[in-house]
Amino acid sequence: RNQTLEEYQEVLRNIIATTHQMNSFITKLLALTQAEFGQVQLDMSKIKIKELILEIFHESQILAEEKGLNLEISFQPDGFVLGDRDRLKELFFILLDNSLKYTNHPGTIRIVGQKDRHWFKISVSDTGRGISQEDFPHIFERFYRAKKNNVDIPQGAGLGLAIAKWVSEAHKGKIFAESQPGKGSTLSVLLPIFQEA
Repeated sequence: RNQTLEEYQEVLRNIIATTHQMNSFITKLLALTQAEFGQVQLDMSKIKIKELILEIFHESQILAEEKGLNLEISFQPDGFVLGDRDRLKELFFILLDNSLKYTNHPGTIRIVGQKDRHWFKISVSDTGRGISQEDFPHIFERFYRAKKNNVDIPQGAGLGLAIAKWVSEAHKGKIFAESQPGKGSTLSVLLPIFQEA
């Protein structure tokens, strides 16, 4: 049937959105597959971790504001890590994106940086819905999606945290989660401090 201009525009918007989702999915899947076969070359350099996290914080503020969320940061430790800047940014954007998806207005997302003799610990906490006990053991598995006992669960491919885990381990680091259903979650990354020879 003949459609109005507005109807055609809506169809095109949906097609574009779906295309972007598919492109993102394929890119993430390709990155994971290449990583498994050792085909990803990391561009390693000395990175001032505090500057990197502050950059990510400022770039994420507008996304938090659009959802009516408070984005806070407490990052005192200084020093360097040896890493691939783009991959590390991807890692922390994944953690922030998860918090943005699962936290509703007027929630809070907080980035916290700590340091001991050997590690930087960077945590992203939120006041969102948390992770169920059933889902918790599987959150870093590829393609794992939370059980849809709640129709409000955001859509996704279940690849983000699998990529975050790979990036952490590729930097000789670790990633782990803590969560209380209904109260929020904290995802933390440990990265080794770069020690001058």
